[in-house]
Amino acid sequence: MISNRNWNSKKMHQIRTKTKTKKVFQDRFIPKRNHNSDISLLKFNSVEVVSMYHTHLENTVFSETLKDKKLLNFSGEMNTKLNKLDFNVLRNRVNENRENENKIEHKNISRDPFAILDAPGLLDDFYLNLLDWSSEGILAISLEDSVYLFPDKTNGNKKLMRCDNNMDYVSSLSFENNGVYLALGTSYNSIMIYDTHARRKTRIINSNGARVGSLCWNKNMLTSGARDGLIINHDMRMKKTIINSVLSHTNEVCGLKWSPDFNELASGGNDNMLKIWDIRKFDKPKIIFDQHKAAVKAISWCPTNKNILASGGGTEDKSLKLWDVSKSICLNSVNTGSQVCSVTWSKHGDEFVTSHGFSENQLTVWKFPELKQVSKLLGHTCRVIHVAQSPDGTTICSGASDETLRLWKIFEPVKSSIKSNSLSIMNMEIR
Repeated sequence: MISNRNWNSKKMHQIRTKTKTKKVFQDRFIPKRNHNSDISLLKFNSVEVVSMYHTHLENTVFSETLKDKKLLNFSGEMNTKLNKLDFNVLRNRVNENRENENKIEHKNISRDPFAILDAPGLLDDFYLNLLDWSSEGILAISLEDSVYLFPDKTNGNKKLMRCDNNMDYVSSLSFENNGVYLALGTSYNSIMIYDTHARRKTRIINSNGARVGSLCWNKNMLTSGARDGLIINHDMRMKKTIINSVLSHTNEVCGLKWSPDFNELASGGNDNMLKIWDIRKFDKPKIIFDQHKAAVKAISWCPTNKNILASGGGTEDKSLKLWDVSKSICLNSVNTGSQVCSVTWSKHGDEFVTSHGFSENQLTVWKFPELKQVSKLLGHTCRVIHVAQSPDGTTICSGASDETLRLWKIFEPVKSSIKSNSLSIMNMEIR
């Protein structure tokens, strides 16, 4: 009797010594072929070859002279030597392109604001214009039903005014060119003029039929835009101020800007229209641009070229466009990816900054005329509806629905006798 142990050892020995036959598999789709393969076997079926082209191709490619030759063959030796001169030229070009890209993408702009101010009660309304910076360096802002000035030259109360009616609020404000008088538009359809030096109201105008959401000065003339689509030109030297009025838009007028030479007015409305008006013939628009697909509030003229205008569309549009009003054409357009709330040019005319809404609530600096993004400034937690520029052109003050004001050093200064008070704002509070 064989013990289990001996039987297991014998069985294991048989398993180990058993010869296994290894089966060789080949790819059934790619047959194995050596150099002695008969190419003539690859001839086309004579029934299928019906055209002269096929016949000629068959005779040429599958002739008896090519029977034992390779179908593919290099015509000459491969050149493996690298021309060092060509390589150096190519390398220099690549390095040059990289340096240019780095120069644009990493412009020396601080990504952080140098001051953050509390602005409680700053209304979250895209169609209003509640922030402006005077040529004297005074920043004006509307908070709920009141307007504040800072720095305050009187060293007293920063509050300039408060609406008499609790249901009323300031819907727009704009400094005149000399920086002394401040125009205020209200939700109760009125316009008030304040002397910021004397800190008193000098005039009130009740000529609008709806809230006044935008204001813009042209020397002694004040232009207003209202929710009913009406644009009115007021001569502030006259007792009866209205020079002319026109029903410009079918919805609220939310953007107004006079050109650098004060001859043309750009208006944007909630009807998605951008219109250009000639001061010498104000009864109808000179040009109508209808390419935007949402409200046009962001409007700004190039300070060095009176024919160039930049505009931005609202949430359903998100585009930034450059126009040549002398030719009535769109020069360039780019999708910014978010609502465009404002456009502000550098005093040099080579760059401009836009403010945006959801989702990043950022300020974006663009290169003109390429419309190439130079820098992105983050920090606001809600859409940046309002933007004002310091008189020296270097500083941008942004106001957002997060109830903060942030001051950014963005542009290079221009030679001017006017000094900006942006540095003195750092240690101040609005209220």
